[in-house]
Amino acid sequence: MQTRLPADEVLQRVAIDGRVAFAACFFCMGIAFLTLLDRLGLPEPFLAWLAPAIGLMGLVLIGFALRSSRISEYHAAGRHVPSAYAALAMTSMAAALFLMMQKLLSPSLSAGSAVGGVVLGLLCAAVITGPLLRRTGAFSLAELVHYRFATAPLRLGLSLTLALASAALSVEIFAAGDELMQIATQASPLTRHLLLGLSLSLLLLPAGLAGAVWAGVAAFGMCLAAMVVPITLMAARGASLPLPIIGDSTAFAQGLTQSGLLDLHPLMILCLGAGVMVLGPLLMPSIAATRTGDAREAGLSSIAWLALLLVLALCGALMAHLALQGAAGLRPTDLPDFLLEASRRGFASICGAHPASVAQIREACAQWPGYDGILRSGDLAATPLYLLTAMGELRGYGAAFTALSRAGLLCLALALTASAVLAFATSLSHDLIHLSRAKKPLTSRRLALTRLVLLLSIIALAVTHDHLHLPRGLLLGLALALSTSLVLPLILLTLIPRATHYDALISFCMGGLAVAVMLFGEWPSVTFTQLVQSGAAAGALAFVIGTLLSLRHRADPTSTGSNFLSQILHGSDDAMQNDRGA
Repeated sequence: MQTRLPADEVLQRVAIDGRVAFAACFFCMGIAFLTLLDRLGLPEPFLAWLAPAIGLMGLVLIGFALRSSRISEYHAAGRHVPSAYAALAMTSMAAALFLMMQKLLSPSLSAGSAVGGVVLGLLCAAVITGPLLRRTGAFSLAELVHYRFATAPLRLGLSLTLALASAALSVEIFAAGDELMQIATQASPLTRHLLLGLSLSLLLLPAGLAGAVWAGVAAFGMCLAAMVVPITLMAARGASLPLPIIGDSTAFAQGLTQSGLLDLHPLMILCLGAGVMVLGPLLMPSIAATRTGDAREAGLSSIAWLALLLVLALCGALMAHLALQGAAGLRPTDLPDFLLEASRRGFASICGAHPASVAQIREACAQWPGYDGILRSGDLAATPLYLLTAMGELRGYGAAFTALSRAGLLCLALALTASAVLAFATSLSHDLIHLSRAKKPLTSRRLALTRLVLLLSIIALAVTHDHLHLPRGLLLGLALALSTSLVLPLILLTLIPRATHYDALISFCMGGLAVAVMLFGEWPSVTFTQLVQSGAAAGALAFVIGTLLSLRHRADPTSTGSNFLSQILHGSDDAMQNDRGA
């Protein structure tokens, strides 16, 4: 029997679907416009600027369209994001997370382990943390823990921990977005930082969480279109697609093996999954879901959407690789200009070097044994990111699809950056200041404080980005280590009825002490895998200590823990939410 929705929810859903249809038409027209301009012969630099401009303009329009001055709208997107769209937003943020990890791949972190860790984290978020957040009506993990263990030292420590983890993630993903924009436009650092900072400000300051969530939905649509359209055109022309079932399954299997997606390390997958499941910015769509069941459904659906994106990305990268190898047999003078440009910028290599002219190609290849003036398949190579975005160029479809692919990846990075910056501002303004007050301030003052923290953090990101000379992956590993060692044990302890706030506080301190001891003397030369594994080990130790301490107490059906668990299992949505502003 199908349940009928209330009339107001039906109207909300119609309004949401209408906005999504309008945005889809906007992006479809943008794709058609780019393709038309490409066919008319407009210069490639113009197209390279136009595609990111369309994406950034779309994000800014989202911020203005969803502007609000209500607490529930700003911090929770009104709790009326349908599960289907929440799943797309979560998929975008998970894909952006993997986009950062792909440059950290090593023998200890294979592509399969990175994907497996993200998928495991999404699964745990769908089953545990996402429904917990939505059931309680909390705006963050710190507020969730505050409902269960109402103690000032724990709230203070956890709020600062979540703020630090979100800040570290925002700096890392902002750097990835800045690099993508540099790849797409070759703009100066000042121009890139100004455009990215302005786009984030105009997206987040008016709309808050609604802006971050719907930016994720838009980014997913752009990436999907950038992958599906050229693949569809090639299939229509009779090209053999390296896809399972409907294409060349053998080529797809070979691509899986070569990409490292079948190389799985169970311990690393477990450690990554533990961090991802309590990574605050990734859980933002769960907060905005309509109901607890929608948050659970969104998390599970995001796994399927992420798998689709990975399959399409692998297919596109394989076809780009085959097209690149198709240049074998050409003379250096016959190579296309865009390939020479990619070599000059370090995205492609010819004879193990990055020559920018025909003379430099001949000089580099002359040192390779067996070279007779004709390029061979082993002489050409490219980075995974270039293969992922340059399929249109390599297949002869022009620069429009390449520009669109890079714009889609840029929007993915911006969506996760927006979520991380908002999580940082929420931790400081709402969790640290608002929850500590006996008297609740006016909604306007609360939003003004959050917006001020948001603006200052975005300015700090744009200004200090070039001055932070840290090893790649250090901040991402720090965010995951803080999440697993300090946040995860507390989330799990909320589900143990006997645990008291003293047990939680001791567990929190032991988790921080354990991870500090494990990493003592390693900073800042510590690697990403060391951070992730040390954080997971410290979190496991902290949870065991908290669980053992909770066994000292007798079971009490009337205790705070028992009442909390009863509300989680049998209560209604927003049962613990007592914020009048929401």
